[in-house]
Amino acid sequence: MKTALLNPVRILVMFTLALLMSACTINEAGPMGPEGPPGEPGNANLETVYFSFTYGEADIYGDYSEAYVYMPEITPSIVDEGIVLAYHEKEPGLFQALPYTESYTSGFHYGYNFAYQLEEAIFIFESDDADWIPPANRVFAGKIVIIHGPYYLGKLAGVDVNDYRAVEKALDLEAVEADSIVRSVIKAQSRAK
Repeated sequence: MKTALLNPVRILVMFTLALLMSACTINEAGPMGPEGPPGEPGNANLETVYFSFTYGEADIYGDYSEAYVYMPEITPSIVDEGIVLAYHEKEPGLFQALPYTESYTSGFHYGYNFAYQLEEAIFIFESDDADWIPPANRVFAGKIVIIHGPYYLGKLAGVDVNDYRAVEKALDLEAVEADSIVRSVIKAQSRAK
């Protein structure tokens, strides 16, 4: 008798489940919800970082020296797919793209170069006079522009990246620089050639 009584209950439960399942649809979008609040201004694909250090902090001597500046913004995806541009601020508001060489009438040359690796910007200084040492309190300052993503890389098409003002205009850096970060030297190495 128990089994006869359970059969109608089972049939009713199975019928109810089948009815509920048939009411479900697959891959149909429901109505659009309300618009969310506006997001924070900014851009995760474009950053500017100011840097500054003195030659004394960089331990520069001889004809070749390197100064390393910690930059966590240089991530594995930036190293693999992005662009990192460096500019030396020769005087307030005047930026010179790295690398470049200064030549003096005496025949002396001093080269400024730049490289980067994961989480570090590397500033390289070379002289053709191993005895020349820049003043320890002389400041080397400038700006790093870190670019990732096809949108901003595409905006640089046809732009002379050696011309900071052209890069600034193409990427609208004035809007980005409000959130800029300032870094200074973390370690320095020197080696004679």
